[in-house]
Amino acid sequence: MKTKKIPALVMLIGGSVACIVAYLNHYDLEDMLVALIVSLIVFFCLGLLVEFLFEKFEIAKEDAEPLGDGEVVEKTSENQDEESVDTQSDGNDNEGANADIGDGQAS
Repeated sequence: MKTKKIPALVMLIGGSVACIVAYLNHYDLEDMLVALIVSLIVFFCLGLLVEFLFEKFEIAKEDAEPLGDGEVVEKTSENQDEESVDTQSDGNDNEGANADIGDGQAS
């Protein structure tokens, strides 16, 4: 997973929100810039933390052993024959049910 851009993305989103909030609250230019710099530093650190956590989980995921041998289990012809017999018997059961319904309506 590409995690290199996460700190910059978190920093830009957080900084833009902080800048908009400061502008809407009519901060002075100097106060707005100080708030923006502080928020950019804080959100960059949060982005680094998120990136570290993603990389840690990715490493743990790679280190985990697979549960099986990775072999694919394919259906054998015996299983396919049993399934075809089941579907044929289902069709016969439905016909009998329809015949019963027809008898009930005629009486």
